[in-house]
Amino acid sequence: MDYTCSCEKTKMKSSMVGLSKVLQRKLSSPSYSAVRYNCQRSGLNPNETQLEESKKEVDVSESGEVYKNILKTAQEMYGVKKNPFDQRFDVEFEPASPRIPASYNLAGYVNKSPLLQEFVRLGIDMSKWDEDRELVESILKKDFFSDIQPYIRLLTDYGLEPEKLGWFFTKNPRIFLESLDDIQVRFNYLESKRFSPSMIARIISHNPLWLSFKTQEIDEHLGYLQKNFKLTGNEVREIATRCPRLVTKNLWKLEMIKFSIWEEMGFTKEETKSLLLKDPRVFLIPSQTMVERFNYFHNIMKIPHQTVLEYPALFRTRLLRLRPRHEFLEVNNRHQYDKTRPDFVPIDQMIKRDDSFFAVEIAGSSIDVYNEFLKTI
Repeated sequence: MDYTCSCEKTKMKSSMVGLSKVLQRKLSSPSYSAVRYNCQRSGLNPNETQLEESKKEVDVSESGEVYKNILKTAQEMYGVKKNPFDQRFDVEFEPASPRIPASYNLAGYVNKSPLLQEFVRLGIDMSKWDEDRELVESILKKDFFSDIQPYIRLLTDYGLEPEKLGWFFTKNPRIFLESLDDIQVRFNYLESKRFSPSMIARIISHNPLWLSFKTQEIDEHLGYLQKNFKLTGNEVREIATRCPRLVTKNLWKLEMIKFSIWEEMGFTKEETKSLLLKDPRVFLIPSQTMVERFNYFHNIMKIPHQTVLEYPALFRTRLLRLRPRHEFLEVNNRHQYDKTRPDFVPIDQMIKRDDSFFAVEIAGSSIDVYNEFLKTI
């Protein structure tokens, strides 16, 4: 047995143990493993490549003495006359392009996706889609010209203005997951219910989610409105056109609103129908919010039911706006909402106009006085 050789190998091994933490980390890195694999394929000595790559990636000055010992031992063991670190190998490595990193939003893929670039040109706000992983994965697999353009043509054929396409798809990107045949059936249903082209155009322009509801669901919602509020066919079409979001509102929430208006506020069924026809947007407000606002303008401001029916926008006025204005009128002794009185305050102007108009024209004061008053409440 050649003890000399064995000793030399032991010496080499002990020198390797003394490598710095930096070198050990480099030798165990994925990049080094790839180099060693390619060298083995090329029939090269992995030990020499190991020294070469270590020289490139690690600062030799960090562990100078250790490298000197390794160099000396290698020269004695393998008869290397020159510094093995200076050896160059005529090897061609296969280029490896980096993997596209995972992104938390679609913005990370825009530069590489022609589809997303077309979405940007349409004005779509794709940041609204980021939380829907299933949607994003499905859309990224589509081609703009073969998969997306047919939806655009169908929508514009039914009256959606091209400049609204970005807003429409921002609000309802899941339209791309619907079958074109199903969407066509939903248009056909509206036509069968005698909705005119202008009505259909307004519906899809003001409620993008409408087309994601099945025909049976839309029919059920329209039937609910007609049955519970005693509406005619023309009245149903009018409400659906003026406030399309009301038709797709959850029926249980609509039932809660109807109960609050009848039981908690004291309106009759005829008055409720009148309220719905005059301002259907009132029925989009949560029932609890409606009751809170009604309690203030009916019980505090003493506005009767009939006046409320004349000005249903009271329901859509926030208390943060209504309360300080009423209190300011009360301080100036002008809080008169009975239109039979000569000093009657026009409620529509009181709740809709800006602070300057209200302070000067309604309250008979100035905007500076009103601003000072707001600081006291």
